[in-house]
Amino acid sequence: MDYIRFQLSEFEKANLEEIDQAALEQELDTLNNAEQIKSVLVQVNALLDGEIHGALPAINTAKSSIQKIASFNKQLEEFSARLESCMIELRELSREIEAYSEDVNTDEKALEIINAKLSQLYNLQKKHALSSTEELLALKAELESKSNGFDSVDEQISSLQKQIGEHETALSALSKKITDSRKKAAQQAEKEVKKYFTELSLEHAELNIEITDSKDFNAYGKDEIAFLFRANKGSKLQPIEKVASGGEISRVMLAIKASISKHKHLPVLILDEIDQGVSGEVGKKIGEILKEMSKETQLITITHLPQIAGKAAQHLKVYKSNEGRTTTTHVVTLDGEDRINELAEMLSGKNISKAAIENAKELML
Repeated sequence: MDYIRFQLSEFEKANLEEIDQAALEQELDTLNNAEQIKSVLVQVNALLDGEIHGALPAINTAKSSIQKIASFNKQLEEFSARLESCMIELRELSREIEAYSEDVNTDEKALEIINAKLSQLYNLQKKHALSSTEELLALKAELESKSNGFDSVDEQISSLQKQIGEHETALSALSKKITDSRKKAAQQAEKEVKKYFTELSLEHAELNIEITDSKDFNAYGKDEIAFLFRANKGSKLQPIEKVASGGEISRVMLAIKASISKHKHLPVLILDEIDQGVSGEVGKKIGEILKEMSKETQLITITHLPQIAGKAAQHLKVYKSNEGRTTTTHVVTLDGEDRINELAEMLSGKNISKAAIENAKELML
């Protein structure tokens, strides 16, 4: 605001509305060359009206000569009239040149004033990268508009602050509703997850959803949310990412997702190696939970555990082949014996035993 008003003060001092740049520059040239102009005009006037070699006396003599013979021919009368017209025009021109010549003088004070005005004008044009008074006036109008806008800034700020206060009040009320609802849901979630922990061989584990007030509003309203976890009795509840092993995190995530799937219909849920860090009996329990979850949602699970793959309604095998310098990824559906053999291979490796085959069949029950 201060800078814009400072610029406006420079425009005001320049009195741009009263400046005719072209006229000032012409007047400056006249004053700077007054002596030469006066000298030339005196010479011109002498050529026009001088007694010896002046144009006017010569034309007058020519006119007198024509008049002596004008009565012989109409064309001669016209020549005489035109010479008279020339004399009138040249006599008027001579008077104007003489008058102008008398007015042309070196006026140091006027020269100083004009130089000051043009210097101020040129400085403004250079400062704002403009080339005419009209452009400067347009810029001045723009700055005046901005300056007038500043006059209402305090009022605008006050109005906006009032709106902010109103929004904060409304937002606080909404955030409180979310917080109250979230705390109730957190208690229910902790109980449901605890039931899954038992099924996933985490009998002594505990998950606590800690909800505390945040200083500012955020994506959660005005809450800070932390998932605290302990795997064993007597351990201290700490942020899950700091204390849980890979296998424990996999099972906690499964328990949370299984709980969510009961309350919110998820069109598709993709689990990428939810079995990470687990095996054996725990893997089997994960498979059973996933099968139960699949009754409510489309469940796609990427796994290396036969205990999980055996519970699926559909089994897809993904593998790669190399041909020359090209690697190709294949996806095939496994049914019947092919599926049993794949599960058996997942159990015992390439050398499939009868026991592995029987075990694979049991996994599919």
